[in-house]
Amino acid sequence: NRKAVLSLHFPRLLFQIYVLLPAKTQACVIAAMDALEAYCEGEFGEVFGIILTDRGSEFLNYEGMEASIEEGHRRCRVFYCDPMKPAQKGACERNHVEYRKIVPKGTSIDSLTQADMALICSHVNSYPRAARRQAPMKLARIALPQSLLENLGIEEIPSDEVIMTPELLARTRHQF
Repeated sequence: NRKAVLSLHFPRLLFQIYVLLPAKTQACVIAAMDALEAYCEGEFGEVFGIILTDRGSEFLNYEGMEASIEEGHRRCRVFYCDPMKPAQKGACERNHVEYRKIVPKGTSIDSLTQADMALICSHVNSYPRAARRQAPMKLARIALPQSLLENLGIEEIPSDEVIMTPELLARTRHQF
């Protein structure tokens, strides 16, 4: 794949955001974070104050990731998992299982758009989790800036309309 998906997980909410990157590069990650900061309308630090990531090459420019779009300010702090310790961000990895129900491993994402990511994110986060007995979207609507959700196109899907299979994207392609 030329494209990549940046996932940002909120462990307390079991909520995950997916941002489509044009490439798996440091510049694309920083550009995505710049956009997310703008979408948060001044609340980025409260929402994404600490970012824990793996040591993929796309995340190595921690200074760029921490630098705010406001000159001279820091938007967050970036920390790295220890090598070979994926359990340090285990909640994120467990939540990827929900994404993989719709986009199975090995599926090309090059034809996907950010609108597709919003649709996937809407369905994944509208799917009730046993651990919370409700969908992460319900908590996210309370805890996260509405402007962030709106700018990403993430919407609550009625539970009886949630689709957690690859059919979700196939169905939307046939509607046009």
